[in-house]
This record gives sequence, C-alpha cells and structure tokens, in this order.
Amino acid sequence: MNRAGTVAFAPLFVVAWTVVAAPQAQTSAFHRFATAEAGATQKLTFDGRRERMVKVESSAFTATFATWEWLGDGWSLRRTPTQPPPRSDFALGYDEARRRIVLFGGRTEYNLNPTALLDDTWEYDGVDWVQLQPVQRPTRQAYGWLGHDWVHNKLFLCGGTNGAANYAAWHFDGATWTQAPVSYVSNVTGTFASDPVRQRIVGYAPVGSGNLMCEWDGTAWAWVNPPTWPTPRYSSAMTWVPSLQRIVLHGGTGAGTSAPAPGDLWAYDGVAWSLLGPAPVRNSHVVCHDPVRDVLFAVAGRVPQGLGVDTAQWDGSAWTSHGNGIGWEDLRGAWFDGHRQRVVALSMYPLNWLEWDGSAWLRHPSPVALVYPRGAFDPMRNRSVVVGSDTSGVVTQEWDGTTWTLPVVAGQPCVARPTFHPGRGKLVASCGLAGLYEWNGVAWTQFAPGPGAPWSSVADGECVFDAAHNELVQVAWSTGGFVTARWNGTTWNVATATGAAPVSRVEHSFVYDPPSQRVLLFGGKSGTGTTAVVFDDLWEWDGAAWSQRVLSAAPGPRSRGVFVFDEARQQMVVFAGDRQVTSFGSVPCTDTWAYDSRPAHVVQTVGAGCSGTNGALQLVPGVPHAGAAQFAVEAHGAFANTPCLFGFSFNAGAVPIGAGCTQWLASQDALMFVVADDAGIATVTGAIPLAWHGTAWFAQAAVLDATNPLGVSLSDGVRLVAGY
Repeated sequence: MNRAGTVAFAPLFVVAWTVVAAPQAQTSAFHRFATAEAGATQKLTFDGRRERMVKVESSAFTATFATWEWLGDGWSLRRTPTQPPPRSDFALGYDEARRRIVLFGGRTEYNLNPTALLDDTWEYDGVDWVQLQPVQRPTRQAYGWLGHDWVHNKLFLCGGTNGAANYAAWHFDGATWTQAPVSYVSNVTGTFASDPVRQRIVGYAPVGSGNLMCEWDGTAWAWVNPPTWPTPRYSSAMTWVPSLQRIVLHGGTGAGTSAPAPGDLWAYDGVAWSLLGPAPVRNSHVVCHDPVRDVLFAVAGRVPQGLGVDTAQWDGSAWTSHGNGIGWEDLRGAWFDGHRQRVVALSMYPLNWLEWDGSAWLRHPSPVALVYPRGAFDPMRNRSVVVGSDTSGVVTQEWDGTTWTLPVVAGQPCVARPTFHPGRGKLVASCGLAGLYEWNGVAWTQFAPGPGAPWSSVADGECVFDAAHNELVQVAWSTGGFVTARWNGTTWNVATATGAAPVSRVEHSFVYDPPSQRVLLFGGKSGTGTTAVVFDDLWEWDGAAWSQRVLSAAPGPRSRGVFVFDEARQQMVVFAGDRQVTSFGSVPCTDTWAYDSRPAHVVQTVGAGCSGTNGALQLVPGVPHAGAAQFAVEAHGAFANTPCLFGFSFNAGAVPIGAGCTQWLASQDALMFVVADDAGIATVTGAIPLAWHGTAWFAQAAVLDATNPLGVSLSDGVRLVAGY
C-alpha cells in the first residue's frame, strides 16, 4: 500500500518574497526546456518498489536522454547524477526480483549498422542510473522487449533485431545474461507482455492479413490459436492489467490493403480474446498499467495526424488525455500574439493552433486552413495577421482576439512572413524581385521595389526589421558570396560580405532579437537529397557585419525551424523543423529551446546530514525547472510508513543542533509533513512558477529515528535554483 504523501508546495509558493536571487549576468546562450520530446523513443514501466510510472525518453538524433516519473497528475522530470548515453529503440523493463528498472541496447544511428547497435546494460534505482558490467550479454540489438519471466523470477529479453533477424531470448539475474532456449519466436516481430498468473510471456504479431501468437512457458515457445482474435494489426502494444487478470492489447495499424486503423482495446485471458471497447487510435506506441491507481497509460507513437504528444489514460471505463506538445507539426512560422500574450503558431498538417505558455505547448483546433501560414502581430491595429494560400491563391486573414476574418485575396504576390515596421506603422513583407509590400487592413500594396540581384525570384525575399538600426534586412547567396540588403526607408544598400559569413543555404531561421539588438540567422540546409547538409550554426548581424556565435550547447541541426521572440518572457524560442538522418529521409524536431542569458538550474549539496538506523537520509530533488508543472523532492532511507518532515527556506543556515546534526536552513519558511511509503521513501511535489527563474531556496528533511539521540535523523542540506 502506498502511503507516500504528494503535497503541493503551496505553503512555500504563497510566501511573500523578500529575497529573490537575481540571475547572474551571462552571455546569451541556448537552453533546452524540460519538455517531452515526441520524436524520441519513449518506454514505460511501473516501478513496484516506489509505486509509480517511470518513462524513459531518449533519442540518438537529438542527443536526448531524460527520466520522467508520473506523480499524481503529471510527469516530473527527474535529476540523476549519471545517465546512459543517448540512444533510440532501446529495451526497458522492471526487474520484480531485484526491484530495479533495467535498460538494454538500442541504436545510435537511424540505420541498423552494426557499429551503431548497443549491448550495454543500465539500471535505475530511483536515484541514479548505474551501468552494469555483465561478462556475458546479448548480441547488439535494437527494438528488444524486456519483461519478467515469472517461472525463473528473472528479467527476460526477446524480440530484438539488427535488421536481419530476431535474436534469441535471454535471462538477466542482475549479474549476468544467460541465453534461454528459443524456437519460433524469430518469426514474431510484434509486441509482448508478461502474464504473472499463468506464468507465460505472450507474443502477438500479424502475418499478412492474419494473426499470429506464441507463448513462452519458461522452457520453450509454443504457438497458440485462440478461438477469437482481435482484428489483425501491426505496431500495437500490450501489457498486463492486474484488475482484469488479463493481458490487454491496444491500437496499431490495420493489416492488409486499406484496412482501417483499429480504435479499440482487447483483452486476452489465456484462452480467447474479447473486445473491451473503443480506444484512441494510436500505433507504434507503448502501454503500461499502474496497479496502484488502476490506470492504463499509453504514450508516444503515432496518432492519425502526426506524433502522439499526450499521455492517454484508461481507468477501466473512459479514456482521458493529459498534456500536449509539439509532434510532427508542419510549421513554417510563429509570432507573439498580443491578445494571448504568448508565442503562437499555425500548423498546416495537422491543422492545429499551437501556443507556448513558457514551459509547455498547448494545442487547439486551427481556425485557419491555409498552406504555409505565416503571421505577425500588428500593434497599431491590435490584430494578428496571417498570410498563406488556398485554392484561390495568396490570402490574408486577421485575428482580433475573438474572431478570424474570412480569407481575403489581398494582392500580395508571395506567401512572405510579415514583420512590423514602426516607422511606417504597418506590417510589411518582402517578395524579393516583386518588391516591398505593406498591409493596411484591407489589401497589400507595394511601397518600394525589391533590392535587385541576386534576388531573382518572387519567393526569396524574407526580411526582418532591425530596430537597432531602423532598417529592413534580408539576405541571399550568389556565386560571389553572401549578400545582405538593407532598406533604410528610402534606398537599398546591397553588399556582399567581405569577412566571415554563413555558407549558402535555404529553409533557415531569420529573426530580430531585441535583447541583443542583433539580427539572428540559424540553421537551414544546403542542397537536396544525398547532397543535403543541415546546419546548426548561429550568426549575428550587428548592422555592419556578420559574425558566428560559437556556443557550448545548441539545438540540433535543422531546416525549416522556427525562431521567434517571446515578448512576455523576453527570450527567443526555437522549435520545430526537420533533421536529416539519412541521404533520403528526415525526422521532425520536437524539442523546444530558448536563447537568452538566464541561468541553468542548480542542485547543490551545502552540508551533510546525520545518520540513523538506515544510514544517512538522502534528499533527492527532481529538476527545478522554472515553469515545471511537476517538481518532486524525495527523502530516501526513512523507515517504512514513518512520518517525515520537509523544511524549505530562502536562506542557508549552518546551526549545530547536537548529536552531530546540523540544520542547514536559516529559517523554516515552509514545513510539510508526509508519511514515507513501504520502501521508506517520502515525497512532496508541486509546480515551480516561471517567475522563479534564477531564484534560490534551500531544502532539508527529517525522519523519526529512535536510535539518534535527537529522536530524528536529518538529510543533507540542498540548495536549489530554478532555471533551465
């Protein structure tokens, strides 16, 4: 039974701030937000010792590795001193015997090249990831499945591949891997689940337009042929549900020509399959059941229009969805909307209206059905203006904070991104060879010619307004080099760069950054197909010359990425785009970054605790990300079901209180009592406001312990700073 308290930080958050740590002066840099990445491999497992769902998210293509835990009503990003190297398509499972989460294998490239496949073993105990060094281990592989073999009481690995065949099954006892007898399973390339009641591992896969199932009984695999089946499907997901005493199968894609995607949920009792009811359409995803809350989780994969970016949950009767983000959105531009006070973007496919609240993406049905929509906010007319195209040609629509206008064919010869020109008091746009246009709320009219060569087409004239120099700036490449054109309100100044300059590219991001008073150019690609090179370089224009910013961290190489200034939070936001992973294909960039001078988060031990019967009480904070919807602080090492006190302060202390114990808090600005769970872990959770960015506070925990002369043992003291 779980007795861990989940207590919001409300007492701490409502305290009137008298000391707020100002962010240290720093040079602008890229910082990644703690947002889930839909394009990464995401695997779920339930941690029975700590009674919570754990999600591991990793991508070899974006160098991502993140550990998330579901705490009540949202995902909390965990902080671990060590983590496995980034990878895709790894195996993840919970070792019921040793009560640890284990990760194995995966790949570091898009293709299944032998040198890109991994055979390393890692385990997570709720505090840190540790690499194990078994002498014998399975062959390098990706796409494997890890689950518990109840006959042998060991983890069981099967279903992995190097692109040529499925591998043998393996057992893991925490020290070494041993190969298990195997037959038939090489033909099953579907999904697996472990049945603890019948002590079987069940494999399901479609074959052509039919079904195929096999079971492992601890000795061998055998084919099974139940009298009833789900409709055949590929890329489905299975897991065990204790409350039903059955394995459930969810989602997938229809098997056979033009077969519809199945939107249903099935259950298998060891004899036959039965339909439980309708379910969200999703494929290539993962499912896992939380037995404490009796909820089925489904994450990642693909939904009818793009990538699954939410966490779907089934409570036995109804499905709900939690959290939205960027999936495989076809975004060509974004802007800061004065009505919403948020960065917003329109997606062409799927048709969505996205808005950024500073820490997460929210998705709404799009009110605009345009091809390649680009927009800007007109502060003079208090309107957002969007330019795109439909079957009638280039059109313009407006949003007044309440309603959208009907499409207007507005005389603009290209789908160019608007930008506000304070001197003219209007939105303007460049159509390259066709010249500069301005919008009066009714139509676009030309007010100046284009800059001339090398702007030789209508569609290559994107410009931004450089407020520091009161000029419109646009760029192009020619055989002579990199060309910058500036329009000062009267004439064009066109010059080829004589020093450093970006190399030729298309589909780059181009924007003005008010805090640095620079025009920024980021990413893009050169060439197409096998000759395509995708960039992640950042360049600045200071009004006279271009220079490259060399940064320690940056978003991965991408084309068609979005770079936009968030006026409410005074930072640039970088998101979306495509990343070339092979000579013929690309993957979507679903990560979100900021470009500003604010600091990263800090978790720092300021002093040691005093031990009790179970040794030192260890304070384990999550990631104190400013804007985090869920932030957790845990105390590990308490007695099971024992009261635990968490203290928080805005100032550090160092007060000896006897028996070798020190209070590391100058005051108790907030105190919270919870009860440790059966594993001796106590947890408090809450949100961190965006306004806390750069703010420091201190934490310490105490637990009842009769062996300590004080009657309690104390954890170490920890300093926390909210940041990226």
